[in-house]
Amino acid sequence: MNEISVRYGQLKGISNAEYYEGGQISECKLTEYCEFKTDLGILIPRFQEDGVRTKNTRSVAFYKNGKLKSIALNKRSVIKTSVGNIKAELLTFYESGNVKKVFPVDGKITAFWTEQNEYDLAEELDLTLKIGHIISKFVAISFYDSNKLKSLTLWTRDEISVNSPIGKVKVRMGIAFYENGEIKSLEPINKISVNTPIGIIKAYDITAIGLSGDVNSLCFYENGEIKSLVSSTDKIEIYNKEGSYIKALEPSLKPSLFIQDKMDIIPYNIEFIGDKVKFNNTDGVFSIKENKFKIINDFYKLNKDINSCKACG
Repeated sequence: MNEISVRYGQLKGISNAEYYEGGQISECKLTEYCEFKTDLGILIPRFQEDGVRTKNTRSVAFYKNGKLKSIALNKRSVIKTSVGNIKAELLTFYESGNVKKVFPVDGKITAFWTEQNEYDLAEELDLTLKIGHIISKFVAISFYDSNKLKSLTLWTRDEISVNSPIGKVKVRMGIAFYENGEIKSLEPINKISVNTPIGIIKAYDITAIGLSGDVNSLCFYENGEIKSLVSSTDKIEIYNKEGSYIKALEPSLKPSLFIQDKMDIIPYNIEFIGDKVKFNNTDGVFSIKENKFKIINDFYKLNKDINSCKACG
């Protein structure tokens, strides 16, 4: 079977097809020109390869009910979104039909087509958001099913400056939003001092890799209060109201994968839930009112170039 009728048009030149148990097509590559009539207009699924940057992946994918799940476009096309028109090469969708994620470029990184080549091909977007004006290139732009902006994933070499609930912050890798446009989470480019319910903590995740702007290390509640953060440097000692020592939390260490006789720092998470604080996603939850907290900032010193504890060689 080389041609199938779907709700958006005809699939032609089908190859590498996969199907659901009920026989509905799940995904496939295409080798012939097709037109998809969608709410975004006419979309042309990828059917040509340039021999340089085209990925050897599916052209289209569908949900079991036949609705479009993703489409790799044959050529970069202008897509209308709630934050403006975006040129895209790959789109994913919710089962409702609304756009889930937009990828401005989607090339294959090889020895012949580098990340720098792909970055140069990407275009800057000029976004006017509730938190202010942002101009940058993005790896991906994510949306809620309501069409509201969900997150921005940055290229690892880029940074943006945003107005956050704790003031102006330089952001790397990603930033996520609530549906009302307020900041949900962000990835600080450097250590920043955050005033929390237990005191000032240096927030920074030295292990962040930035795969998606949906999840970041410095998180806020919708009202702007601190929800959670990651520290790579600070030690927190916990005492009861009488001053008796209970325990201490600090980043852990492991042998470096890159430099002999060096130790890598493993940061830990601190989450604020009502009048309680929780450390490192464990069952250990402490009342903020019933305990005292001593914070030792920069207990570990970070090497700027690698994840290494300078003092731990």
